[in-house]
Amino acid sequence: MCAHSRRAIAMIRFALLMMFASLAYASETTRIDGTIVTTGMTSGEVLKRVGEPDAREDVQNKYGAVLGQRWEYHGKRMVTLWVRFGKVERIDEE
Repeated sequence: MCAHSRRAIAMIRFALLMMFASLAYASETTRIDGTIVTTGMTSGEVLKRVGEPDAREDVQNKYGAVLGQRWEYHGKRMVTLWVRFGKVERIDEE
C-alpha cells in the first residue's frame, strides 16, 4: 500500500471517529404538551415546565439498588424520560 493510500485511510478513520464522537454528545430534545425538554435538564426543571409524570417507576439493578427513574408522559404520543442522578439522561418517544 502506498503512502498516499495509507494517509487517505487514516483521514477517513479520523473523520469517522470525529463523527461518532459528536453523536455521543448530541442532546436529545422532545416536546411535552408544547414545552421543550432536553437531556441534561434537572428533574426539578422538568417538573416545573411540564408537571408531574403520568407514571413514575424506579429502575433497579438485579440486586434491588435504585439506579434512577423512568418517567412517562402520555399525550398524543408517549414520552419516557430516564432520570438518573437528578438529570434527564435519555428520552424515548412512542
